[in-house]
Parts: sequence; C-alpha cells; structure tokens
Amino acid sequence: MIEPIINEVKVTEQPLSEIDTTEDDLFAKNYRTREPLFDDKGGCYYYIGFTADSVREYLYYDKGDGQPIATGLPEYDWFSVGVVCNDALYVATHESLPAAKLKNSIIERYKDGNIETVFDTPVDRWYFSEEGIYYQVDESIYLMDYDGNNSTLIVDIPAELYHGENAEGFVVYRGSIWYINRQIRQNGTKQKSVSLWSYDLKSKAFTKFDMDDMDGMERINNGYLYFKRFNKKTTLWRFNIETFCEEQVSDLSFHSVNFVNRDILFLTSEEVYRINASGETKIMDKTKFGVPLSLTGITCHGDRIFISGGHGPFNNRVVEIDLNGNILKKIHEW
Repeated sequence: MIEPIINEVKVTEQPLSEIDTTEDDLFAKNYRTREPLFDDKGGCYYYIGFTADSVREYLYYDKGDGQPIATGLPEYDWFSVGVVCNDALYVATHESLPAAKLKNSIIERYKDGNIETVFDTPVDRWYFSEEGIYYQVDESIYLMDYDGNNSTLIVDIPAELYHGENAEGFVVYRGSIWYINRQIRQNGTKQKSVSLWSYDLKSKAFTKFDMDDMDGMERINNGYLYFKRFNKKTTLWRFNIETFCEEQVSDLSFHSVNFVNRDILFLTSEEVYRINASGETKIMDKTKFGVPLSLTGITCHGDRIFISGGHGPFNNRVVEIDLNGNILKKIHEW
C-alpha cells in the first residue's frame, strides 16, 4: 500500500484584505444557501411549517405565481446544502431526528412534482458539484453522476485526518477537496485535532493546516472559505485557499453570510450588516419586520437579497430587501 503524501502548513492571520465577491462556480454559490432557493425558471423553494395538520416544517415550491405547492420533502438542516441542477432539486434526506446526525442520509431529487431516489445507499456526507455528486461512506470519498450511476472511488482518508463523527463535512472547490472537522472534546477537555485539511485531485497530495479550530463552514466565495469560530461568541472568519492565511471578517456574533455585487452581507439575530471597501455598516434591524422575531438566514440570487426570520412556530417570514435595508417585497409568511 502506498503511503499518502501529507504536507503540513502553518496558517497565519492577516488583516481583512480586499473584498471582491465575484464567483463563477454555481455550486459554490449555492453551498448552504438559505431559503428561498431559486431555479432557472423563476420559481423558488421555501419552507412552510407548523400548520393545523402538522408540527413539522415542509419544503414548498412556488413557480412564480404565488401559489406554493408541497414537495413532500420534510425539512431538516441539510436541505440548506441542496442544489438546483438539471431542472431538478437535489437534496440529502434522513428519516429520523435529530438533524445533526448526518449519517445514513440518502440522495433524492424533486422534479416535475415527483420525488425520486437517486442513490439509496446511506452516505455520511456529500457535496453537489459541476462534475457530479461527491459522497463519503466511512473513510472513503466517491464521485457519481446526477443519476446515481458511475460511482468512482476518489480517495481513502488517512487515519490521522479521519475524525469519524467529529467530521463537519467537505466541499470540492478549485481542484481540491476541503475537509472540515469539528472540535474534539473528551470529558470536557479540548483535544488536539486537524480542523482543516485538503486533498489535491490532480497531485493526490494531502495538506493539513495548523490553525485554531473552525466551528463550521458557512460559505465559499472567490477563493475563500468562510467559517465561524467560537470564542465566547460566534465570529465570522475566512481562509484564503491560495495564501493559506486567515482573516477575521467581523467581530460581531453572526448567524448567516452571503454575497452580492462587491459586498459581504451577514446578519446577527437582530441586524443585517454590509461589508465592502468602505467598511462595515448596519443596513437593517429586525424591527422593520413589524413583529417580534429573530433573524435566521440570508440568501442572494443575482442582485436580489432575501432575509428570513422567525420566532419558533410564530411570525416566520421571508422578505426581499435592497442594499440599503429597505423591504421591497414579502415572499411568504406563516
């Protein structure tokens, strides 16, 4: 057996550099997109829940006429990593809660009102890409096409990089797999772990990064991995995949981040902020919704910006805003 090549790089911190949010990779743009999720026909997917008939939330599709129809897909956290491709919505679903347990998920697609199982072999983690669906089973990562066929082994994860249930997941971006592990604790004590490693699909070499813990990947944009780091509060950082430097984007405690034009947009539970060459500016707060709620998600489609918020089973809604924080349109509410 050939020993894997594992390089090691010390990550250094630098001040926040130039902000350019240009991104051509459609699948990177859609990574962990919050609701609503748009297709190329002007339709969108979003959640409606806590109805008279159910205490669970379900995914609905609105083709643009304001008349949403139920897809039949229940909501779990990982619907946020679904993607619209080949005129269909692809998701990974799980039959049981809690949603944090990602193992034993199956890949499904929703198209023309029908739900089809693409791949019924349980997978641990996955990433939807231009070349197909990458998925992980135990220590191995594979690639298959969007019909669930032609599965090929891509790489076996070396033992020193494999963290089992403590793995957060991976993305495939600019020729490499980027893999994130959660912080490991034993008896309440933080253990040394490999928070981030990569695998070059061409050279077949691994690189592990010596850095403080990542506490979850949030977005991908223009050569940066955006992630959260918890130290008394959850703050927003980004990692440059070319220079291997990390930068703190904001010291505010945030919930969601996205990008439009040349701006980084993020929200706390109460406010929406915009970051560009001019600095960080608050553009909106939750009082504009007119009802008590917490802000939960931000997504962008082209130059359109959508903010979602809710208060448990009450006052849940999604609105479209402009870059000055003005509400342009109500998308839905329940």
